[in-house]
Amino acid sequence: MLKYEANTKLAHLLNEKNISQADLYRIIENQNEKPITKYLINNLVNGRRTNMNTDTLLKICRALECTPNDILDKDVFNVNHPIQD
Repeated sequence: MLKYEANTKLAHLLNEKNISQADLYRIIENQNEKPITKYLINNLVNGRRTNMNTDTLLKICRALECTPNDILDKDVFNVNHPIQD
């Protein structure tokens, strides 16, 4: 069984589904004309990158059959940001 050390939702989901980063890349590559890079997948899984564009998000969600909420870490968004006039 795979065990990613990173504490990201994406890493936990890959662990739960027993999918490696290479497997995720292959799934995305098979489903899309323009896959995302292995480097980007690795950075997202390991928490070195927390932002992604909508296209990347949708490709990962489609590959893992999940919703964005399943892979986006809550603390990425500052929901308590006060509105300034």
